[in-house]
Amino acid sequence: MDDSGSLSDQDYEEEKNFVSQLANGFNNFGPNGIQMSALRFSYRVELSVPFNKHRDKAGFMQAVKAMPKKGE
Repeated sequence: MDDSGSLSDQDYEEEKNFVSQLANGFNNFGPNGIQMSALRFSYRVELSVPFNKHRDKAGFMQAVKAMPKKGE
């Protein structure tokens, strides 16, 4: 996800909503099924939500929605 300073707060929220909606489209989410990760980037890359961190779709979606915008 783009986390650069040139991105507005509203655009960042739209990015997080898109990632959550993408995850919501999968039914077999979890340790033995679909796994997702979230990366943020500006001038460097940060692993914000690693694989295997959340055991279900709801936990992953909540983690994405809780990611603060750093705007670096």
